[in-house]
Amino acid sequence: MEQTSGGLLRRCSEAAGKGTDFPTIWHEIIRRHRLVLGPPEQWLDGDRTLLRIRLATGQWLTFDSATKTFSLG
Repeated sequence: MEQTSGGLLRRCSEAAGKGTDFPTIWHEIIRRHRLVLGPPEQWLDGDRTLLRIRLATGQWLTFDSATKTFSLG
């Protein structure tokens, strides 16, 4: 497993692109990653729900439930 935030983003994006749901991605990829500092936090952005996971790099891995995409910020 690639141990960088970019590697984590890539793995999550690939899984989501194949139709894998967020709970499965959380349990199989994100939760076990060494950079992950805790469970997802739910954020609302207008009518969109975002799930944000804090990383040890100071970044956030964000899942947009409307578009089913991941991003780093």
